[in-house]
Amino acid sequence: MGHRGVKVMVNHLQEHFFIEKLDSKARDFDARYLLCCHVKGGNIIPRPWGQTYRSKGRNEALHMDHLLIGEYNDSKFYLLVLKYDFWDFCELIECSNAAATAANAVLD
Repeated sequence: MGHRGVKVMVNHLQEHFFIEKLDSKARDFDARYLLCCHVKGGNIIPRPWGQTYRSKGRNEALHMDHLLIGEYNDSKFYLLVLKYDFWDFCELIECSNAAATAANAVLD
């Protein structure tokens, strides 16, 4: 699933998960965490933090982060978000924790 906007992300997540207040969580996640440039009135608005490495070819950069989905029976559930820089493909993987070991296991 490539990142094609909040509504597409919400529809995809709803096919696989039940998440309370998904629309607001997805909009917040998109606005704060995805490394996409937003277009407003014809102007491209980059993300506010420091420089992000941009690849010039395939398989040069992979951005990743964890998104807390919610809690159930004293357990937290996360999505590991993998975003491939060169072609803007975004993959969402269910995880039981937000540790580097989860990302490492997926990448192995």
